Amino acid sequence: MNRWDDLQSQLLSQFRNVSSIIERLRLISDPTNYGDLKSIVEIKEALIAKQMDSLQTLLRSMCTTMDEFHGTVSSLDKIARDGTFLNCCFKVFSLAPETSLFIKFWGISPTFLMKKVGRPKCEGSL
Repeated sequence: MNRWDDLQSQLLSQFRNVSSIIERLRLISDPTNYGDLKSIVEIKEALIAKQMDSLQTLLRSMCTTMDEFHGTVSSLDKIARDGTFLNCCFKVFSLAPETSLFIKFWGISPTFLMKKVGRPKCEGSL
């Protein structure tokens, strides 16, 4: 869950930075904000180009963060499915204690077990 919090903070920070750049681009495009620098023709284009480069870098970084979020969500989803499956297995296999003990002590992974045995039918399964 710490990773989730870190990624969320990182994404919010990136979003704030992107918002600032977009606001800056709006201000840069207004010629009244240049004062005495109006006479330098290339300054506006240079500022816009620099801000666009920064924006592109931040958007790529946000894509990377979103990919990491997806990986975290996939991991949490797998943990939830495996936990539900193990819970169902213990309910279903309670009639066969040797199977239940085998799962508890030898640690067969739930995904491996689902492939071999199939999904058990129990309430609340995913």
